[in-house]
Parts: sequence; C-alpha cells; structure tokens
Amino acid sequence: MLDVRDLTAGYATGTVLRGLSLTVAAGELLALLGRNGMGKTTLLRAVCGLRPPAPTGGSVRVAGEEVTGLPAYQVARRGVSLVPQGRRVFGSLTVEENLRIAARPGDWDLDGVWELFPRLVERRGQPAATLSGGEQQMLAIGRSLMTNPRLLLMDEPSEGLAPAVLDLITDRLGQIRGQGQAVLLAEQNVDLALALADRVCILGEAGTVAWSGPPATLRDDPPILRELVGLEKGAR
Repeated sequence: MLDVRDLTAGYATGTVLRGLSLTVAAGELLALLGRNGMGKTTLLRAVCGLRPPAPTGGSVRVAGEEVTGLPAYQVARRGVSLVPQGRRVFGSLTVEENLRIAARPGDWDLDGVWELFPRLVERRGQPAATLSGGEQQMLAIGRSLMTNPRLLLMDEPSEGLAPAVLDLITDRLGQIRGQGQAVLLAEQNVDLALALADRVCILGEAGTVAWSGPPATLRDDPPILRELVGLEKGAR
C-alpha cells in the first residue's frame, strides 16, 4: 500500500530524513518509534504531501502510484488521510459538520463513526472547540475515516490523553486494524505501539530506519528500546 524508497527530506534548518525506506502492506499496521526529533512527523508530512518538508530525493508510492511532489490535496484524493498531532479539528463547526465535510464514498459513514465512538453522538450538535481533548481525538480519527482512506496516517494519537480515554482509543484503533485498514502509526507510547502493531520500525539519528521487526522482539529484548528509543516497555 505504501512504498517509501530512499526518501530524503528536511527543512531550511537542515535535512532530517536521509535515504529512508519502508513499506506498509495492505491491511498492515506499522508502528513508527524513535526519539523526539528523529523524523517521525517529517515522514508522515512528506508522505501526505504537506509542506514543509520538501523532499529532495527518493520516492513515495501509494498503491503503486508515484505521489512524490504532489500537493496534499492530490495525495488525499489518492486515498491518504492524516490524523495530525494536536487533533486540529475545525473548532467553529459542530461534531457532525466536521465529519460530513470530510465524507467520501465508501464503507465508513456517519453511522459507522457513531458506532465506533458513541460519545460523539451525544456531542453531534456541539462546536468541536467545546469538546474535551479525548473527544477531539475521537473526532479527528472519525473525520479521517470518513474519507475512506486506503492508507491512514496517525501522528501521536495517544498524546495528552487520560488513561481511561487512552484505553478506549487503543481499543478502537484495534478495531480499525482488525477491519483491514492499512495504518502508519507514529507513536511515543511504546505499550500502545506494541499492542497494535503488526511490525515496528525505529527511526535513528542517521535519518533512516535503525531497526525493523515484529513487536514480540521488542517485548523480549528491552535493550533495543533503551538504545534506540530511550525508553523501556511500560514507559511513556
């Protein structure tokens, strides 16, 4: 579904990704780990066409189609949707308007999002700005699903969530994964990433993938997490 080859990208202040390569198969959830500043958000932005960063080399393909250099709206039309860090819901629009504005034909519709997040049904007429942080995260995920994406990109969906809300979001992401959605998940929460991922990639200081493999290996070999992420399983 996603094929990134030798991607180089960065900002005016310097290059962040240096020849990075990874793939996400159809129906796979790939978790992206790494210390802050290693390029997780940069990679997601480069994949979905947001600027900056500006790719200066390499290739990004979605379902076999080259999307490198395309503007974000054209990448979105090819089936890529981003749940951004910080949620970024449309605060002046109601919950339902946030969802309807993103709707594209497919299996996901309002009823499906209401079923996934019943709390949003109770808030459907409220301005999104009045929601709690957890409710805004539910809305941001629901809004992306309403685009019926081929590939769902998620940037730190656990950020700032209370434990009870985090448990709910983790459960719902598991449901989404179980329905065969291809997902590239950038996370700092190791427990969440290992619970959901089919495969894990860790970005290193060289701007490339420093380690890739099954989550079970990281569970059984905590030194990898200490060395490359600076965390152990159970840390936030």
